[in-house]
Parts: sequence; C-alpha cells; structure tokens
Amino acid sequence: MESDFVNRNLSGDYHYQAGLLFCPAVDVLPICNLRKEIAPKTVAIRAATARLAEVVKRVDTLEFPLNVAAAIAARGLFVGEPKSPVSAATQQRYDQLVGELRQLYREWNLI
Repeated sequence: MESDFVNRNLSGDYHYQAGLLFCPAVDVLPICNLRKEIAPKTVAIRAATARLAEVVKRVDTLEFPLNVAAAIAARGLFVGEPKSPVSAATQQRYDQLVGELRQLYREWNLI
C-alpha cells in the first residue's frame, strides 16, 4: 500500500513532497529518501529489461535451438554444430544474427 502511494504521488513532484512535509501525521522524508535510493536501481532494471527485449526480438527470427546458439555464439562462446541439417538461407540468417548481437553486446559493453 505504501509503495503504491509513493509511486502515484511521490514520483518526482518535489512541490507535492515539500507540501506533505508539513503534514504531521505522515513521515514523508524517509519515503522521499528511499525513493531517491531506489530510482537509480529502477533505471538500471528498466535498461536491462529493454536490452533483453531487444535480444529476444532479434533471436525470434530463428527457430530454437539456433536462436539460442546465436545469442551464445555472439558472446564468443563455443556452441558446436547443429544436430539437424541447416539450409544455406538459415545459416546465412544465423551468421547475420550473430553479427548483429555481437554488435549490440559491444554497444552495451557486455563483451
């Protein structure tokens, strides 16, 4: 309940927060301070979630297990040969996906 209140009402409106400081029944300052501590972590979580969504969107262009192999190979890890035959077009898409993901991983300083 308290976190809903904080999310709805204390999401950066400092005039509102300052006004609540004069309300003796509510100890707002610890809530405001907690919000400041949580905000950077929330931003980091949102950024990581956005990166993961981008990877999922890209790997969704290939079927399992090649999509997972491409994500792993883009990190420079050995994945081995596919157990089932792969067409030339699929192999080309796999190689392209590995390159795209490798570039993203570099941009995100993950490799």
